[in-house]
Amino acid sequence: MITFYCTQCWAEVPERAKICPRCGDDIAARQASADFVEKLIAALHHPEPTTPIRAAWILGEPGERKAVEPLLELARTSPDVFIVESAVEALGKIGDPRVSETLRLLAQNPNLRVRRAAERALARMEPPAPEDSADSHRCPYCESLTARRQEVEHSISHWPYVLTVSTIGWVCASCGETSYDPGANQFFERMANKLRAQDFCGLVSMGGDYFFTSYRPRRHGS
Repeated sequence: MITFYCTQCWAEVPERAKICPRCGDDIAARQASADFVEKLIAALHHPEPTTPIRAAWILGEPGERKAVEPLLELARTSPDVFIVESAVEALGKIGDPRVSETLRLLAQNPNLRVRRAAERALARMEPPAPEDSADSHRCPYCESLTARRQEVEHSISHWPYVLTVSTIGWVCASCGETSYDPGANQFFERMANKLRAQDFCGLVSMGGDYFFTSYRPRRHGS
């Protein structure tokens, strides 16, 4: 059985009703004049709970700024944590600075789903400081912030072998030196231990997960 609603007050109405018996709204005229975004914003208050969730997601994906205030209202007032979560995620995608205060309050919400959604939204809107960003890095050799991630080759030597590892490092545009994340350095050390032990099968198994590895004998004296 299909249930029909007034999109102004969300009261149930007969299928062919043109005027809402509760609020007096002209249902037919509203449906004819409203654009797609306005219909989605109206759907944020639909009584069927999965409809506001879908509407919030659709409004958030393209960053629809007309939906900021309705989504804020929904996030502040809805008793349904799943609806609040969806509204918060949409607000984070839209990224309007007006929502920051509400998101910070919701990041203290007693419900875990709401807190995590608000934290993710704030992280999306408030990028990390330059020295901690994913695109730049402070060079440990010259202290400049010009190191960038790129594919490099790192060599590990133990006579008569040289191990070449293709990986990602931080290459400094100022001094030209390459540095690595702590996890990569620890990984290199474990590979060096296996090279010293001539455990070539172990090297291949380690490199298969994260790195492309190869080794070749080094001639005496080279």
